[in-house]
Amino acid sequence: MEILKPLPAGCTFIVLIPTACVPSMNRTRQGSARPVFLHGGPESSNHSDLINIYAFWRTHLFIRPTFKYFFMKTMFKAFWLITALLSLNACRKQKNESVPDKNKLVILSDYKGMFYGVNAMNGLGLWTYNMGDGDSYQWASPAVTPAKTVVYNYELNKLFCFNTANGALLWSQAVGDNYYASPLIADGLVYAAGNDKVLVLSLGDGSLVRNIAVPNGYMAHSLNFVKNRLVVGTCGGHLFGLDPVTGNELWEYESNASCYHNNPAVANGIIYIFSSGSKLSAVNAVTGAEVWSKMVQNYVNDDAPVVYNNGILYLIGYSGNKVHAFSANNGEWQHSYTLPDDEGVWYNIAPAVANGVLFVFTDANRLVAFNTGTEEIMWQTSYATITGRRAPVETVTHNRVVSVGSVSSVVWANNMLYFVAEEQMLYAADMNGEQVWKRPLNDYTHASPVVLTEKDKVFRPGTAGVVQP
Repeated sequence: MEILKPLPAGCTFIVLIPTACVPSMNRTRQGSARPVFLHGGPESSNHSDLINIYAFWRTHLFIRPTFKYFFMKTMFKAFWLITALLSLNACRKQKNESVPDKNKLVILSDYKGMFYGVNAMNGLGLWTYNMGDGDSYQWASPAVTPAKTVVYNYELNKLFCFNTANGALLWSQAVGDNYYASPLIADGLVYAAGNDKVLVLSLGDGSLVRNIAVPNGYMAHSLNFVKNRLVVGTCGGHLFGLDPVTGNELWEYESNASCYHNNPAVANGIIYIFSSGSKLSAVNAVTGAEVWSKMVQNYVNDDAPVVYNNGILYLIGYSGNKVHAFSANNGEWQHSYTLPDDEGVWYNIAPAVANGVLFVFTDANRLVAFNTGTEEIMWQTSYATITGRRAPVETVTHNRVVSVGSVSSVVWANNMLYFVAEEQMLYAADMNGEQVWKRPLNDYTHASPVVLTEKDKVFRPGTAGVVQP
């Protein structure tokens, strides 16, 4: 006899009965003058119709073994089995959703072309791959999926694809162009933004599928996939929505205020982008229509990436020692957060925001947390071994960068903070700024880390290379 194990607590077991196959309850068992009940006769008023039907079928079918009743019996069992499988699957899903997610893997590369996979919980190295000797660096963070990771090596002009779990090289492809932006992976394809085109490769083997020309030959500096639009930000100050299959231009938005050098924020089908001429804009990702635009030169006038959180946009200020917050509804200024001791934040660093807290990493290797509502500093932790040391400015202008020499953007993932400091050190800290672990790198890093969780969620600096339905 098969015994079903008890269901997890809180699960509901729904039984579907094929009513068309249910025999009339007015029929009686052969040799009996009354309907068949599982426990006693009709005077037992506590028995449900379902129990009565089940008892009737069991008794009647064994007595009348005709084809009709064998068929009915088989259908009854089939429905029970299907219903049980559906219920168990729903319960497993419910149970999985109730289990807290955990960070699994941190992925990043350094100036010498070393690619790292690090255990996100304890900092132990899981794998490394050397993409090339000497200066072999990456300006942007990789595209990460649970199965595969793709990174562009600027010095070698190559795209590399790795097995995310073990770091094994799956393929590499020479592309012969300058790709500053983070690549992205969507629908089994790799999209990489180059000088005047978007390269589309097969994720399976790296073979070229097609080239998509950027209109007017502009250099692509950011790449996102939103609402089935390939959204390209360019140095010419134009934002394009392209058909990812045909490459046709679906819409164009022009800033009229210089170039788009950094990455926009993407949320709820809206693209929030900032130009080097201090114009902050909200653009509909489907139509390209301007939702609103605002000149914010009194606060920001560099090529800062835009970070979205809970209806607020965050950008590094032009003075370098402030982070400013603007409403995502209309671009109006909301808050300014001043760093301690006249420290600064490089304009192309993306802050992290979660649970009402703003996290930034300063040029003096200090991790600072602000209350987003009150603007007050909640805590600050120094990660510098040399007091007063400033991060060197080793960066390239006119491209989308989220790291500067020895420091990186802060990446929040499941109440852990990940960042690069002290030139050659990857850190993990808790929500109080206390160090959880650190791991040395071979050299500087120009690209910020990316975090993959056990439930296959990916956390990136800002929304670099984001894919949204």
